[in-house]
Amino acid sequence: MNKLIIFINGFFIVIMNSFNGMLSTSSSVYWTSFMHHIFSLGFMYIIYLIYDKNKFRIGRLEFKYYLPGLMSAVVVMIGSACIANIGATFLIVFNLVGQILISVLIDEFGLFGMEKVPFRKKNLVGYSVILVGIVIMFI
Repeated sequence: MNKLIIFINGFFIVIMNSFNGMLSTSSSVYWTSFMHHIFSLGFMYIIYLIYDKNKFRIGRLEFKYYLPGLMSAVVVMIGSACIANIGATFLIVFNLVGQILISVLIDEFGLFGMEKVPFRKKNLVGYSVILVGIVIMFI
């Protein structure tokens, strides 16, 4: 079930980037990022009120746990700025390559306190197919 949800999430990411790109061409990357996060905040606040039984309070966590929010703003701005120039496909391809590279490092070395997941040689086949696909796209 988790894999299906993640698969569907991929659709949302591409659609979100496409609409953010359209908004940024008619306004600005900064306005796009701002509006994206305002709507996200409103939506998540409603979800929080409905489902969060612990009623979490800000300030209980270390600063590092707030960093993904800052990173999200940068991700939205970069995606909004680039999609009009390179298109949705290349935006996602480059995102995936970056995600795969950092994921391999996180798994291999247990970065950020994550459990180590050793690299397996059979993964090279999958990574090679992805790399060949990217090369073919550029030809």
